[in-house]
Amino acid sequence: MNLIECIVHYELIRGEKVSPLRGVVDVEPGHKPSVNELLDMFKDSDLHVVVDDPSRLTFRSTTPDDKYTIRVKKFDTGEKNNDYVEDTELKSIISNFIPKSRPL
Repeated sequence: MNLIECIVHYELIRGEKVSPLRGVVDVEPGHKPSVNELLDMFKDSDLHVVVDDPSRLTFRSTTPDDKYTIRVKKFDTGEKNNDYVEDTELKSIISNFIPKSRPL
């Protein structure tokens, strides 16, 4: 079975502070991580959570003295799909740092 890495973009919310974070889950091409795979990913990062709303992919902590919530924002498998938009500004900036020709 061929698996690809899926970067999971999520927000960790503690009180008023929102921290954008990322994690990685291996998935089959064309698929998104399951809720159980996300729970395992969070557990590997020492984030002990339960599902709060599976349809909205939100989670809440199980640690009584450390209350936080997690909200999954986006999955990135690197595959281009219909909603892919190339960042032309970033491409332009990068091209200015790459030499046009390399001397031997």
